[in-house]
Amino acid sequence: ASDIGDAMGSMIVWVERRSLVSENDPKAVDALPFNAGPIKETIRRWFVKLHLDSKLRALEEIGRGGVDVEITRNFAELPDAPFEPWQPLPPQEAVDFFNRKVKAKVVNKNGKKVLVELASRSELPYYDAKAFAVAGVIRDDILNDAKQALLNGIKRQDEPGAMKDLKDVFSKYLESGIEVGGELLAPHRLNTIVRTNMTEAVNEGRRAMYEDPEIEGFVQFWEYSSVLDQRTTDYCRCMDGRVFRIEDIRILEPASHYNCRAITVPVTKFEVEELVAEGRGVSVSEPCPDRAQNFSKKTI
Repeated sequence: ASDIGDAMGSMIVWVERRSLVSENDPKAVDALPFNAGPIKETIRRWFVKLHLDSKLRALEEIGRGGVDVEITRNFAELPDAPFEPWQPLPPQEAVDFFNRKVKAKVVNKNGKKVLVELASRSELPYYDAKAFAVAGVIRDDILNDAKQALLNGIKRQDEPGAMKDLKDVFSKYLESGIEVGGELLAPHRLNTIVRTNMTEAVNEGRRAMYEDPEIEGFVQFWEYSSVLDQRTTDYCRCMDGRVFRIEDIRILEPASHYNCRAITVPVTKFEVEELVAEGRGVSVSEPCPDRAQNFSKKTI
């Protein structure tokens, strides 16, 4: 919230110094500034945290699936928390910090105990691009509303009213909407882009763990797991519990639509062997047939 509040303060100072409304200069509105850099950095830090914490959670689940995994963590014990209790850091610092705090070993498919690299700098460029795109949407949305407020004020020649309207534009972002780590607030119309990309960051981290070279061969299938409540879409309700081959994960993994909250769950070779021993085996699902008809995968 402080990032958006700072942007509001800078914009108001810029408008007041130029007496933009009283000078009756609509063209000057096109130059209205908005520094999205701090917002982008906040988003980027949170995406990286979600990614790293999700990799760790996925590895824990792989261990519960029969893979010989040994994890040593130096975080406080919060067993019911969805994520680890550390505050987001600049991405490269986050990688170094996470590698100091968490050590993981696995007995790989060759029977050798090896270290698993949970945090890698090679994964960061993706989140730079994602944060840039999401911050751009927020910037453009605020700028469009702010420009309209000023143009209306110029038309009425009402400077006090224009400044009030300009502050009201920002109040929607500061007083309503969802919270991202206590730092970034977005109004309802931007909830979707923030929440959807958070879900994607979680699932990107989980998939990165399934595809880790030292885990290769252990995760053979994955299950689509939806949050089931009154807000669940028909698609996610249909997909919940369906099992797919690991080769299909890049096509079918969540986020599957705007506001998607679903995650992937690993199914290991040992779990498959147990099912086969019980005479059940694994039934590979078909994706829900209305996927292409109702919506496509929509994230930034």
